[in-house]
Amino acid sequence: MVRMKSIVLPPFAVLLGCVAALASAAASLETWRHDDTEGDAYICVPKGAPPFPAVVLNHGIYIDQRGLGAAKRRGYDPEALCETLAMDGYLAFLPIRRSGGSNLKAHFREVMAALGAVRARPDVDRGRVTLAGHSRGGLLSLVAAVRGAPVRSYLLLAPASGGRGILTQLLGAVGRIDTPLLVMVERSDKFSEVKDTVDRLEEALRATDAPYKVIRYDRGGGHDLFLAPGYYWSDMLSFLRDPPGAAGAKGPAPGGPETARQSRPRPTPDRMIQVMDADGDGAIAESEFKGRDRPFSDFDRNGDGVATREELEAALAAAGPRDQ
Repeated sequence: MVRMKSIVLPPFAVLLGCVAALASAAASLETWRHDDTEGDAYICVPKGAPPFPAVVLNHGIYIDQRGLGAAKRRGYDPEALCETLAMDGYLAFLPIRRSGGSNLKAHFREVMAALGAVRARPDVDRGRVTLAGHSRGGLLSLVAAVRGAPVRSYLLLAPASGGRGILTQLLGAVGRIDTPLLVMVERSDKFSEVKDTVDRLEEALRATDAPYKVIRYDRGGGHDLFLAPGYYWSDMLSFLRDPPGAAGAKGPAPGGPETARQSRPRPTPDRMIQVMDADGDGAIAESEFKGRDRPFSDFDRNGDGVATREELEAALAAAGPRDQ
């Protein structure tokens, strides 16, 4: 037996030390298979009778580029994340991507295969699966949201931008999202692109019908806050248990530092361009148009296939409050 020195632990560390005993099994890295894809994941199953709600929590790009060991030395604690989710009643599935590097398409294929593996488990309630991710994992979750992955909700923790115009393309398609989404970020995040991503995403979501919430913390931890359970956990659990607008949701958006959008704001030309202008030319082509309430022809006043800012402004001014 290895003898350890007696140390005084802070209350939260004591709590985490008890987690493994409350979950049905301590976290361990296991191999999973789905269709023709094989991968590794930390899997924790809660006590009680199945089927369980599930959370698929995807990691950041640091692991893809530096490896799991380096990420753990930096503070990534998959065991604590996995076991704490199980203690809270969720089947936790934390896939560790094998494709490495920075290939977004390869990463996304692994994310969707992992989601498929979770949904295929007999102990999972397929109607209560949340797709979540930190940094690159948050970006991948946003891609899944735009593409309509079969989940109950999405959780984006300090989502990255992906570079090369990827975020701009995604923002042009957020109007497709009809599943509850929670975005969390810490104001001291050392990556300015993450804070910019959250700002731009929130602005784009305001012009849609998507049920969403953005929480910005000012309590420290920066980008690494979400590498392990922490003070943000209670807000996350509130969302997981009762996502606003989800089928079977029991109540309004969870509380937090910022309130969720309760009603759709009046559209403006700038907001429409922000959301729909995928190629960044300052106008909306018919192929980019994502409006639900009015046809594109209402905005394309001269019929040339492109709605300029001036045309948008004129069309919105001519519409009554109900039409806007």
